[in-house]
Amino acid sequence: MMMAVLAIAALTANAQKTHHEIGEITIQPKVGLAIGNLSGKYTYVDEKAKLRFGLSAGVEAEYYANYWLGISAGANYDQQGWKLDKVTYKLDYLNIPLLANFYVSEGLAVKIGVQPGFLLNAREGNTKVKSDFKSFSFAIPIGISYEYQNFVLDARTNWSVVRANKYHNDENKWRSDLVTFTIGYKFSL
Repeated sequence: MMMAVLAIAALTANAQKTHHEIGEITIQPKVGLAIGNLSGKYTYVDEKAKLRFGLSAGVEAEYYANYWLGISAGANYDQQGWKLDKVTYKLDYLNIPLLANFYVSEGLAVKIGVQPGFLLNAREGNTKVKSDFKSFSFAIPIGISYEYQNFVLDARTNWSVVRANKYHNDENKWRSDLVTFTIGYKFSL
């Protein structure tokens, strides 16, 4: 136990500063886990939707307006979807997060923004069903990240504000929600 405390103290004492200069621009490639889920109304099935686990990969650029605010834009490939009645719905999107990053302490940021998305592929099991889903999505991402020596751990939830299914009624208005956990590395330009 004492060794662990000493190791943490040594790492903290030698920690590099993680704040960025005003006007600086960084690029951050990242990769991680995407967890898709169905929300909204879906009454024709008896069971609750189950999560779909997939890949999240992309790149984000960030501009530092001052020491506590960064503005970022990115392009992410996210494997979204869900499982219903033993069938997996696989919805793959190109998401474009536009975020305000509020640095509440050194390296720690709280994020909020908007995220348009474009449907790349849709399958129900092995059957292509892209024509059954809207080609455009829109979500509100909220997250938190921590940067240490240019490595960034990021967790976000993306609440969809538009329905995913093209054909609907009052009983079936599906939304494709997403949670991501990624690790990235920031490069200064």
